[in-house]
Amino acid sequence: MAEQTPTKDQTAPAGADSGEDLDSLEALDAIIAEADPDFKSGIDALAAEGASGEVHFDLIDLDRVLADQQAKSILSRLKRLRSRFRNFLVGLKTTTIHFVRHELPILAKKGLVGLKDVVGSLQEGLRQFGFKSRKFKLMVFGFIALCAVSGGILYFVFTRGIGPDDDRLFMQSLSEIADQSFDFDPKTEQEPFYDSVRSAQNILAMPRFVVNVRRSINSGSNPMLACEIYIEGNSPDVLVEMKDREVEFRDALMRTIEDFTYDEL
Repeated sequence: MAEQTPTKDQTAPAGADSGEDLDSLEALDAIIAEADPDFKSGIDALAAEGASGEVHFDLIDLDRVLADQQAKSILSRLKRLRSRFRNFLVGLKTTTIHFVRHELPILAKKGLVGLKDVVGSLQEGLRQFGFKSRKFKLMVFGFIALCAVSGGILYFVFTRGIGPDDDRLFMQSLSEIADQSFDFDPKTEQEPFYDSVRSAQNILAMPRFVVNVRRSINSGSNPMLACEIYIEGNSPDVLVEMKDREVEFRDALMRTIEDFTYDEL
């Protein structure tokens, strides 16, 4: 009986040796080198740099990248805005040219036709008005005159008012009614009233009093005047006599003031 020698297929399963080779790193490197030599050389270069400690990484400035992106974004927005503005100007120019060439002549013709119709209607109305009676014509003219007078009265009332001008009840400055006014420098051309070195101080101050005055055009219903008078005498004897007759002098002064009107004062 002949002895059979087992074949390769019968002694080991197919692909067993190739599977063991793939499991090893050396076989994997061989396959990568055979499939893609450039990739294998790049891996070897990285491995050599890592082993020598000379691996260099390029750091990225994130803030600068974001700033560049923002600048590019603003620039793109400005470009879009400029494009929109240019499109707006082009559209406005096109619309204006179309309006001037096509729409405006049509509107002008319609306006002329409407104006002719209005003028014709007015002429026809005047012609019909000429055939009316004299009484009707007088009534129409009277109504027009009444409307004009009423409009003038309303304009006067709203612009100037009905009553007197209240702003003139009090005088802000005597220069408003003076015949002539002068300007002076208070620092160099002013003299103290109570402390003048050129005259003796013989002054008597009378108590303040209030007196009624006559009404006038620019006054209220009950005009009054408040007075505070200072009397300057030529000598002290004059002031002594004025002090003794102060009541008499004050009464005479009040009776004199009562004869003046508000406008005169």
